[in-house]
Amino acid sequence: MKLKAGFEDLTEKELQILYGTLLGDSGIHTDGCYIEMWHSKEQEDYMRWKVKNLKNLQMTFHSRFGYDKVTHDYREEIYATSRSHPFVRKIESKFYKKVNGKRLKILPVDVLWSLGPLGIAVWYMDDGSYVADAKTLELCSQSFSEDENKTIIDFFKKKFNIEFNLKTEGEKCVLKAYKDSTKFLDLVRPYIIPSLIYKLGSNFKYSQLRLKKDFEFEYGHRLDNYADGKVGTCGNPAGHGHSAKLTIGVAGKVNPETNMIMDFGDIKKIVKEKIIDKLDHRFLNIDVPEIGYPTVENMVLWIWKELKPFLPNLYFIKLNETSTSECEIESEVDG
Repeated sequence: MKLKAGFEDLTEKELQILYGTLLGDSGIHTDGCYIEMWHSKEQEDYMRWKVKNLKNLQMTFHSRFGYDKVTHDYREEIYATSRSHPFVRKIESKFYKKVNGKRLKILPVDVLWSLGPLGIAVWYMDDGSYVADAKTLELCSQSFSEDENKTIIDFFKKKFNIEFNLKTEGEKCVLKAYKDSTKFLDLVRPYIIPSLIYKLGSNFKYSQLRLKKDFEFEYGHRLDNYADGKVGTCGNPAGHGHSAKLTIGVAGKVNPETNMIMDFGDIKKIVKEKIIDKLDHRFLNIDVPEIGYPTVENMVLWIWKELKPFLPNLYFIKLNETSTSECEIESEVDG
Protein backbone atom coordinates (compact mmCIF):
# COMPACT_ATOMS: atom_id res chain seq x y z
CA MET A 1 0.00 0.00 0.00
CA LYS A 2 1.25 3.46 -0.87
CA LEU A 3 -0.16 6.94 -0.29
CA LYS A 4 0.48 9.73 -2.78
CA ALA A 5 2.31 12.29 -0.69
CA GLY A 6 3.28 14.87 -3.22
CA PHE A 7 6.98 14.55 -2.30
CA GLU A 8 7.20 10.94 -3.43
CA ASP A 9 5.05 7.94 -2.60
CA LEU A 10 4.90 7.26 1.11
CA THR A 11 5.36 3.56 1.68
CA GLU A 12 3.29 1.62 4.20
CA LYS A 13 6.37 1.44 6.43
CA GLU A 14 6.75 5.22 6.32
CA LEU A 15 3.07 5.71 7.11
CA GLN A 16 3.35 3.44 10.14
CA ILE A 17 6.39 5.32 11.45
CA LEU A 18 4.81 8.70 10.73
CA TYR A 19 1.47 7.89 12.37
CA GLY A 20 3.16 6.23 15.34
CA THR A 21 5.38 9.22 16.08
CA LEU A 22 2.54 11.73 15.58
CA LEU A 23 0.52 9.82 18.17
CA GLY A 24 3.63 10.08 20.35
CA ASP A 25 6.10 12.94 20.73
CA SER A 26 6.10 14.44 17.24
CA GLY A 27 3.84 17.15 15.90
CA ILE A 28 2.99 19.41 13.02
CA HIS A 29 4.10 23.02 13.19
CA THR A 30 1.42 25.60 13.85
CA ASP A 31 1.53 26.82 10.26
CA GLY A 32 0.54 23.28 9.29
CA CYS A 33 3.12 22.87 6.59
CA TYR A 34 5.87 20.73 8.08
CA ILE A 35 6.36 17.90 10.56
CA GLU A 36 8.70 18.37 13.51
CA MET A 37 10.20 15.84 15.91
CA TRP A 38 12.00 16.60 19.17
CA HIS A 39 14.10 14.32 21.36
CA SER A 40 16.75 14.56 24.03
CA LYS A 41 20.39 14.20 23.06
CA GLU A 42 20.35 10.72 24.66
CA GLN A 43 17.88 9.57 21.98
CA GLU A 44 19.91 10.76 19.01
CA ASP A 45 20.21 7.22 17.62
CA TYR A 46 16.43 6.93 17.61
CA MET A 47 15.97 10.32 15.97
CA ARG A 48 18.43 9.46 13.21
CA TRP A 49 16.64 6.13 12.70
CA LYS A 50 13.34 7.95 12.13
CA VAL A 51 14.94 10.49 9.78
CA LYS A 52 16.52 7.71 7.73
CA ASN A 53 13.33 5.66 7.55
CA LEU A 54 11.13 8.61 6.58
CA LYS A 55 13.14 9.18 3.43
CA ASN A 56 10.22 10.33 1.29
CA LEU A 57 9.30 13.02 3.81
CA GLN A 58 12.75 14.54 3.27
CA MET A 59 13.43 14.99 6.97
CA THR A 60 16.40 17.14 8.02
CA PHE A 61 18.29 16.59 11.28
CA HIS A 62 19.11 19.62 13.47
CA SER A 63 20.94 20.30 16.73
CA ARG A 64 20.99 23.39 18.92
CA PHE A 65 21.44 24.57 22.52
CA GLY A 66 18.23 25.59 24.26
CA TYR A 67 17.17 26.72 27.73
CA ASP A 68 15.64 24.01 29.93
CA LYS A 69 12.94 25.52 32.15
CA VAL A 70 13.09 22.52 34.51
CA THR A 71 16.85 22.40 35.14
CA HIS A 72 17.35 26.15 34.50
CA ASP A 73 20.31 25.35 32.31
CA TYR A 74 21.21 25.25 28.65
CA ARG A 75 21.44 21.85 27.02
CA GLU A 76 21.79 20.42 23.55
CA GLU A 77 18.50 19.67 21.82
CA ILE A 78 18.02 17.59 18.71
CA TYR A 79 15.11 17.86 16.33
CA ALA A 80 14.12 17.07 12.77
CA THR A 81 11.79 18.77 10.32
CA SER A 82 10.22 17.74 7.05
CA ARG A 83 10.06 19.88 3.95
CA SER A 84 6.98 22.12 3.78
CA HIS A 85 4.27 20.68 1.55
CA PRO A 86 0.46 20.78 1.13
CA PHE A 87 0.35 17.07 1.99
CA VAL A 88 1.31 17.91 5.57
CA ARG A 89 -1.69 20.22 5.76
CA LYS A 90 -3.93 17.24 5.04
CA ILE A 91 -2.25 15.25 7.80
CA GLU A 92 -2.58 18.24 10.13
CA SER A 93 -6.36 18.22 9.70
CA LYS A 94 -6.43 14.64 11.04
CA PHE A 95 -4.42 15.38 14.19
CA TYR A 96 -5.46 18.90 15.21
CA LYS A 97 -8.54 21.03 15.68
CA LYS A 98 -9.29 24.43 17.18
CA VAL A 99 -11.38 24.59 20.34
CA ASN A 100 -12.24 28.01 21.73
CA GLY A 101 -9.43 29.47 19.68
CA LYS A 102 -6.84 26.96 20.95
CA ARG A 103 -5.16 24.38 18.71
CA LEU A 104 -5.51 20.94 20.30
CA LYS A 105 -4.12 17.57 19.32
CA ILE A 106 -6.86 15.03 18.70
CA LEU A 107 -7.04 11.29 18.16
CA PRO A 108 -7.72 10.39 14.50
CA VAL A 109 -9.67 7.15 14.82
CA ASP A 110 -9.00 6.04 11.24
CA VAL A 111 -5.26 6.47 11.81
CA LEU A 112 -5.49 4.57 15.09
CA TRP A 113 -7.17 1.56 13.48
CA SER A 114 -4.63 1.56 10.63
CA LEU A 115 -1.76 0.98 13.08
CA GLY A 116 0.14 -2.30 12.93
CA PRO A 117 2.95 -3.54 15.21
CA LEU A 118 5.53 -1.17 13.66
CA GLY A 119 3.39 1.92 14.19
CA ILE A 120 2.62 0.86 17.75
CA ALA A 121 6.32 0.22 18.40
CA VAL A 122 7.19 3.75 17.25
CA TRP A 123 4.43 5.19 19.47
CA TYR A 124 5.85 3.18 22.37
CA MET A 125 9.47 4.20 21.66
CA ASP A 126 8.27 7.81 21.65
CA ASP A 127 6.02 7.75 24.70
CA GLY A 128 6.21 4.41 26.51
CA SER A 129 8.05 2.84 29.41
CA TYR A 130 8.22 -0.46 31.26
CA VAL A 131 8.83 -1.08 34.96
CA ALA A 132 10.29 -4.57 35.07
CA ASP A 133 9.99 -5.13 38.83
CA ALA A 134 6.27 -4.29 38.80
CA LYS A 135 5.71 -5.82 35.34
CA THR A 136 3.81 -2.67 34.43
CA LEU A 137 3.82 -1.00 31.04
CA GLU A 138 2.87 2.64 30.54
CA LEU A 139 1.86 4.46 27.39
CA CYS A 140 1.68 8.20 28.02
CA SER A 141 -1.43 9.55 26.30
CA GLN A 142 -1.83 12.88 28.03
CA SER A 143 -2.28 14.66 24.70
CA PHE A 144 -5.68 13.02 24.35
CA SER A 145 -8.94 13.43 26.27
CA GLU A 146 -10.38 10.83 28.62
CA ASP A 147 -12.89 9.74 25.96
CA GLU A 148 -10.12 9.44 23.39
CA ASN A 149 -8.11 7.31 25.80
CA LYS A 150 -11.10 5.00 26.15
CA THR A 151 -11.12 4.70 22.36
CA ILE A 152 -7.44 3.68 22.47
CA ILE A 153 -8.24 1.06 25.13
CA ASP A 154 -11.01 -0.32 22.91
CA PHE A 155 -8.63 -0.43 19.93
CA PHE A 156 -5.98 -2.49 21.76
CA LYS A 157 -8.56 -4.88 23.20
CA LYS A 158 -10.40 -5.54 19.94
CA LYS A 159 -7.45 -5.59 17.52
CA PHE A 160 -4.71 -7.23 19.63
CA ASN A 161 -6.55 -8.59 22.69
CA ILE A 162 -4.34 -6.44 24.93
CA GLU A 163 -6.00 -4.88 27.95
CA PHE A 164 -5.03 -1.39 29.10
CA ASN A 165 -6.32 0.51 32.10
CA LEU A 166 -6.83 4.27 32.20
CA LYS A 167 -5.14 6.12 35.05
CA THR A 168 -5.49 9.85 35.58
CA GLU A 169 -2.68 11.78 37.21
CA GLY A 170 -4.01 15.26 37.80
CA GLU A 171 -5.17 16.44 34.40
CA LYS A 172 -2.99 13.90 32.59
CA CYS A 173 -4.04 10.49 31.32
CA VAL A 174 -1.77 7.45 31.31
CA LEU A 175 -2.57 4.03 29.88
CA LYS A 176 -1.21 1.11 31.92
CA ALA A 177 -1.01 -2.57 31.05
CA TYR A 178 -0.51 -5.10 33.82
CA LYS A 179 -1.31 -8.72 32.98
CA ASP A 180 -0.99 -8.08 29.23
CA SER A 181 2.29 -6.16 29.40
CA THR A 182 4.28 -9.17 28.16
CA LYS A 183 1.89 -9.60 25.25
CA PHE A 184 2.39 -5.95 24.29
CA LEU A 185 6.18 -6.23 24.49
CA ASP A 186 6.12 -9.35 22.31
CA LEU A 187 4.10 -7.38 19.74
CA VAL A 188 6.60 -4.51 19.45
CA ARG A 189 9.84 -6.39 20.21
CA PRO A 190 10.90 -6.98 16.55
CA TYR A 191 10.85 -3.22 15.88
CA ILE A 192 12.57 -1.76 18.96
CA ILE A 193 15.93 -0.31 17.93
CA PRO A 194 19.06 -1.38 19.89
CA SER A 195 19.55 1.91 21.76
CA LEU A 196 16.02 1.64 23.22
CA ILE A 197 16.13 -2.04 24.13
CA TYR A 198 15.75 -1.11 27.82
CA LYS A 199 12.10 -0.36 27.03
CA LEU A 200 11.60 -4.11 26.68
CA GLY A 201 12.24 -4.56 30.38
CA SER A 202 15.98 -5.09 30.53
CA ASN A 203 17.61 -3.89 33.73
CA PHE A 204 20.24 -2.02 31.75
CA LYS A 205 20.33 0.62 29.08
CA TYR A 206 22.11 -0.36 25.91
CA SER A 207 25.38 1.45 25.60
CA GLN A 208 27.79 -0.82 23.71
CA LEU A 209 27.83 -3.89 21.53
CA ARG A 210 30.99 -5.91 20.96
CA LEU A 211 32.23 -7.55 17.78
CA LYS A 212 34.93 -10.20 17.58
CA LYS A 213 36.70 -11.59 14.53
CA ASP A 214 39.13 -14.52 14.32
CA PHE A 215 42.28 -14.83 12.23
CA GLU A 216 44.80 -17.64 11.71
CA PHE A 217 48.49 -17.50 10.86
CA GLU A 218 51.65 -19.57 11.13
CA TYR A 219 54.85 -18.34 12.74
CA GLY A 220 58.14 -19.54 14.17
CA HIS A 221 60.25 -18.23 17.03
CA ARG A 222 63.01 -19.17 19.43
CA LEU A 223 63.14 -18.36 23.14
CA ASP A 224 66.88 -18.07 23.72
CA ASN A 225 66.65 -17.63 27.48
CA TYR A 226 64.37 -20.61 28.04
CA ALA A 227 65.58 -22.44 31.17
CA ASP A 228 67.71 -25.51 30.66
CA GLY A 229 66.15 -28.83 31.52
CA LYS A 230 62.53 -27.88 30.78
CA VAL A 231 60.59 -30.30 28.66
CA GLY A 232 59.35 -28.92 25.32
CA THR A 233 60.52 -27.21 22.19
CA CYS A 234 60.63 -23.57 23.34
CA GLY A 235 64.37 -23.69 23.97
CA ASN A 236 65.23 -25.52 20.74
CA PRO A 237 68.24 -23.66 19.26
CA ALA A 238 66.74 -24.09 15.78
CA GLY A 239 63.42 -22.59 16.89
CA HIS A 240 59.94 -24.05 16.56
CA GLY A 241 56.60 -23.19 14.95
CA HIS A 242 52.98 -22.47 15.95
CA SER A 243 49.60 -22.48 14.20
CA ALA A 244 48.14 -19.44 15.90
CA LYS A 245 44.61 -18.13 16.26
CA LEU A 246 44.13 -14.41 16.83
CA THR A 247 40.86 -12.86 18.05
CA ILE A 248 40.27 -9.13 17.69
CA GLY A 249 37.40 -7.35 19.47
CA VAL A 250 35.92 -3.88 18.84
CA ALA A 251 33.11 -2.18 20.76
CA GLY A 252 30.70 0.64 20.08
CA LYS A 253 27.16 1.75 19.39
CA VAL A 254 25.22 0.73 16.32
CA ASN A 255 25.53 3.42 13.67
CA PRO A 256 21.92 4.11 12.56
CA GLU A 257 23.16 4.91 9.05
CA THR A 258 24.81 1.49 8.57
CA ASN A 259 23.12 -0.57 11.32
CA MET A 260 26.62 -1.76 12.25
CA ILE A 261 29.32 -0.95 14.77
CA MET A 262 31.91 -1.63 12.10
CA ASP A 263 32.00 -3.68 8.93
CA PHE A 264 33.73 -7.05 9.46
CA GLY A 265 35.36 -6.50 6.06
CA ASP A 266 37.00 -3.31 7.32
CA ILE A 267 38.29 -5.10 10.42
CA LYS A 268 39.68 -7.87 8.23
CA LYS A 269 41.46 -5.42 5.92
CA ILE A 270 43.14 -3.53 8.78
CA VAL A 271 44.23 -6.61 10.73
CA LYS A 272 45.53 -8.35 7.62
CA GLU A 273 47.60 -5.35 6.55
CA LYS A 274 48.95 -4.38 9.98
CA ILE A 275 49.39 -7.78 11.61
CA ILE A 276 48.81 -10.95 9.58
CA ASP A 277 50.94 -9.97 6.58
CA LYS A 278 53.81 -9.14 8.96
CA LEU A 279 53.60 -12.32 11.07
CA ASP A 280 52.35 -15.10 8.82
CA HIS A 281 55.10 -17.61 7.94
CA ARG A 282 57.72 -15.40 9.56
CA PHE A 283 60.50 -16.25 12.02
CA LEU A 284 59.84 -13.55 14.59
CA ASN A 285 63.32 -13.29 16.08
CA ILE A 286 64.70 -12.24 12.69
CA ASP A 287 61.76 -10.97 10.62
CA VAL A 288 59.88 -8.93 13.26
CA PRO A 289 62.54 -7.78 15.76
CA GLU A 290 60.34 -4.88 16.95
CA ILE A 291 58.30 -7.38 18.98
CA GLY A 292 61.34 -7.90 21.20
CA TYR A 293 61.67 -11.20 23.02
CA PRO A 294 58.93 -13.10 21.14
CA THR A 295 56.82 -14.57 23.95
CA VAL A 296 53.06 -14.71 23.43
CA GLU A 297 52.72 -11.90 26.00
CA ASN A 298 54.99 -9.55 24.07
CA MET A 299 53.26 -10.49 20.82
CA VAL A 300 49.88 -9.46 22.24
CA LEU A 301 51.26 -6.14 23.49
CA TRP A 302 52.85 -5.46 20.10
CA ILE A 303 49.63 -6.31 18.23
CA TRP A 304 47.71 -3.91 20.48
CA LYS A 305 50.19 -1.10 19.82
CA GLU A 306 50.05 -1.70 16.05
CA LEU A 307 46.25 -1.86 15.79
CA LYS A 308 45.02 0.78 18.22
CA PRO A 309 45.73 3.80 15.95
CA PHE A 310 43.69 2.18 13.17
CA LEU A 311 40.96 0.63 15.36
CA PRO A 312 40.17 3.30 17.98
CA ASN A 313 37.32 1.18 19.37
CA LEU A 314 39.62 -1.83 19.88
CA TYR A 315 39.02 -3.33 23.33
CA PHE A 316 40.09 -6.99 23.17
CA ILE A 317 42.89 -9.18 21.78
CA LYS A 318 43.44 -12.88 22.38
CA LEU A 319 46.26 -14.93 20.90
CA ASN A 320 46.25 -18.74 21.03
CA GLU A 321 49.69 -20.10 20.22
CA THR A 322 48.25 -23.61 20.69
CA SER A 323 44.76 -24.95 21.36
CA THR A 324 45.51 -25.00 25.09
CA SER A 325 47.78 -21.96 25.54
CA GLU A 326 46.62 -18.37 25.13
CA CYS A 327 47.20 -14.79 26.22
CA GLU A 328 44.65 -12.00 26.12
CA ILE A 329 44.37 -8.30 26.86
CA GLU A 330 41.20 -6.31 27.44
CA SER A 331 40.66 -2.62 28.06
CA GLU A 332 37.75 -0.80 29.68
CA VAL A 333 34.85 -0.07 27.34
CA ASP A 334 33.49 3.44 27.67
CA GLY A 335 29.69 3.48 28.11
